[in-house]
Amino acid sequence: MKIFFRFILLTLISNPLNAQKISSKKVVENIFIKHNIGLQNNYAVNADDFFSIYDFLYKYKGGYEMPQIIVFDSIGQFIKHKEHDVCHAGDEFFLSKLTLDSAYSVSNITTLDSVLKKLRTFNGDKIPEISTSNFYVFCFWKVNSAPIFYKRIRKLEKLVSDYKNFKVTFIKINLDYQENWGAGKIKEMKASF
Repeated sequence: MKIFFRFILLTLISNPLNAQKISSKKVVENIFIKHNIGLQNNYAVNADDFFSIYDFLYKYKGGYEMPQIIVFDSIGQFIKHKEHDVCHAGDEFFLSKLTLDSAYSVSNITTLDSVLKKLRTFNGDKIPEISTSNFYVFCFWKVNSAPIFYKRIRKLEKLVSDYKNFKVTFIKINLDYQENWGAGKIKEMKASF
């Protein structure tokens, strides 16, 4: 029995997608209301792009720890703000120092348009057009995140909304399996991982 339990525990730790929750618009709204997080700009990943987003976050960020942020400039270039670092402390510091006058290190690892095409509403529809901004911050998160991570999301969202001299769009991306994908698709995805 102990061996079986250890196997299950190690499998969940080494492969967080095995412990993945099934999310929906109602689940997400309830969590955000409970934790006083804004409901605007809140999306999910398209089922067909789900694994590519996880793969990108793992390669770029060095792990699956949530929440994770990625940042783009006004022309859609990916801004590298840290190297393979799963610690979140640098995210808040980086966002607090955003300016229009700074030169940021950019990379062609991905683009704003590429990420936006992979997003869907919680009903499975394409997302509405995102308004023009000076910076775009994507915050990837999961339903089973610890309460401290919801506090971090709220803090990051408030931080970028306080800028007065330029516009930052904060987009929250849920990385759970989505109810609108249907049981068959979710089962297929779990089996393929």
